[in-house]
Amino acid sequence: MNIKYGKLDLTGDFILRDIREMGPDRDFFIDPGTSVINFIVWGKRIQVTGVKYIVIRASLITTEITIHALGDSDLFSSFMNLETDLSEESLEFIKEENSCCIVISKIHS
Repeated sequence: MNIKYGKLDLTGDFILRDIREMGPDRDFFIDPGTSVINFIVWGKRIQVTGVKYIVIRASLITTEITIHALGDSDLFSSFMNLETDLSEESLEFIKEENSCCIVISKIHS
């Protein structure tokens, strides 16, 4: 699957379940295929469990995105979120055997 919207350019082995539009912003609902998500942020791992969906909110106006871990299909079930600026960092989605990784790395200039 590939998602391209504004600065967001995400490719990986995931299932895009839904897209919600709110003006220039879009929420991309991703089914990671596992309930264990490893967020790798600048080489440090943060593991969350019980994840049903990942929501990535991107915009045409800003380079910042927000990533939410949801326990259900409702955005109000978000139990963890983080923001990143895609002008300074890259985002990668990697499917593993029993989990998936969302990798955020600094862009080297």
